[in-house]
Amino acid sequence: MPLVSIPLHLTRTHRRSRALAWTALLLSSLSIASAFAGRPIDQPNYDLYLDRVLFDESFFPVSALWGVVAAGLVFIMHLGFATLEAGLSRAPHVVSALYKNVAIICIGLLAYALCGFTTMFPGEFNG
Repeated sequence: MPLVSIPLHLTRTHRRSRALAWTALLLSSLSIASAFAGRPIDQPNYDLYLDRVLFDESFFPVSALWGVVAAGLVFIMHLGFATLEAGLSRAPHVVSALYKNVAIICIGLLAYALCGFTTMFPGEFNG
């Protein structure tokens, strides 16, 4: 016979008191952690480094190339999701699943053409 009997179910008041105890423990641990947190570390000024990097002539082409590579990876990811969704659905629903995936890509391209390009590259490009 066990020394301590553990009830298999708790009454509503037991659940409430247990939830309050966990909440009090969480709040007290957060307050103790914030009380003993160290003071902010003085960080050096990186403005000159950022100016040198951001306004370097090779930064913009590399950044644009990375954007194109990342967009290509996202399109490949969409192809993977479309294949997975087509494989997990029944035959009559495959066309609608693929249509939904193509529609998502078209809506994303349209949204980028309308809002994303001007947000990504602000300013006038007339020369």
